[in-house]
Amino acid sequence: MKLSAIALVPLTGTAGILAGLPWWWLGPATGVAAVLAVGLNRCRHPYPALQPAMRDDQGELQPARWYCHDCGRSWAAVFERETKPVLRYGGFDQHKLLEAARRADELDARRRALAIDRAGLTSVRSASGPVPIARTASRGR
Repeated sequence: MKLSAIALVPLTGTAGILAGLPWWWLGPATGVAAVLAVGLNRCRHPYPALQPAMRDDQGELQPARWYCHDCGRSWAAVFERETKPVLRYGGFDQHKLLEAARRADELDARRRALAIDRAGLTSVRSASGPVPIARTASRGR
């Protein structure tokens, strides 16, 4: 690796400053340099969130993107697929429509019956009229 003369100026200046300090300043100076280096390179995006494809203000579809909550940076999420998805169903089936309507009616009837049970409105009634209330003789007579 070749260094130009301009690149050597800061290095010689820093070396000259460090050479003039007592030797025990080398530890704290190294610690400060390490803290600065870590602080400047802090976010490594440990837990990025995946944003789905959304439309922007102009109405154009933007592709899915990764987003880092720590630093606020986002970048394109590239999902490379080797094969295209296989289409399993591509039409309309009348038989499925009839079966789905029957199941929907059955589900509605079950929901209504459960709602009536929860409300306590189920009671056994005879076809001839109201059910008579059994009266017991009072004990005081």
